[in-house]
Amino acid sequence: MPQSAPNSITVLITGFGQFPGVATNISGPLAKAIAQKATETLVRDCPTHFHHHVLPTEWDNAPAQALTLLQTLQPAIVLHFGVSEKAKGIVIETQARNTIRCAPDAKGYQPKAQRLCDNAPSSVPATLSVDRITESLKGTNVTVKTSDDAGGYLCNAVLFTTLTADTHRPTHAGFIHVPTNPAACGLSDDTMLEAGIAIVRSTLDDLLSTMPAPS
Repeated sequence: MPQSAPNSITVLITGFGQFPGVATNISGPLAKAIAQKATETLVRDCPTHFHHHVLPTEWDNAPAQALTLLQTLQPAIVLHFGVSEKAKGIVIETQARNTIRCAPDAKGYQPKAQRLCDNAPSSVPATLSVDRITESLKGTNVTVKTSDDAGGYLCNAVLFTTLTADTHRPTHAGFIHVPTNPAACGLSDDTMLEAGIAIVRSTLDDLLSTMPAPS
């Protein structure tokens, strides 16, 4: 059933800060650049507000900040970006798992628990349209793959937190992994930005397609 048309739409785009082995995390600047470019170029009939935030790569703070942002901004769309050494282009994560990999964060802290939440399912599906995003990226020079394993580090933890939040649960939420070093994969900053804008545009189109046209 179509949803009621909102007065405005809020889009939250996040990246991460540095962590062991990655002194410069490009997902943070990329999230900022995408939000700024989207504000300048993506014109919609429904007023749309783009926010970006760089999450600290810390077990205690990253999921907590994600929850605070959900509660204060009430976004309809949440796009988390993070880096992966395995990624050669865009990798769309299709689910988050209720698991923790014991690995040190940016402060050197290592969690002892094995699950993110005892009273939660073993996995939850992301709510982005993979087909629509993949189609939107055909005009770029970026390869697109899907993954059902976002890892057990903070990328997965933040996605799981977002998808299971009680305070506010966005209708469209997911995680996109990008290369740790795009240049080494033949991808320029402009190409990565173009891909990010395509992801935002297609997700907005998907959201708006479920809503009645404004009268």
